[in-house]
Amino acid sequence: MIPTLKPDLSAGLAARVEGEGSRSHRMYDPATGAYVDCLRLTRDSLEPGKSYPGPILIVDAGSSLPLFSGQVASIDPHGMISVKRVGE
Repeated sequence: MIPTLKPDLSAGLAARVEGEGSRSHRMYDPATGAYVDCLRLTRDSLEPGKSYPGPILIVDAGSSLPLFSGQVASIDPHGMISVKRVGE
């Protein structure tokens, strides 16, 4: 078996401009059963080592990742996003 290395996605992180990539968004949160106002962040605006609790919407050019109440996202030094339930 050949090990697969994680791609380095940090180039987009380094090019981030302070305040860029965040704005308000309204989405349905199945954890609460209601529509909520949340932040909409671009993937490039996420900082390695920082936690992002839901509800929040993370977007990039090809996809979006909704995080609901009770979930938290973190980004590793390679730019990979991990999502966990709060308390795990």
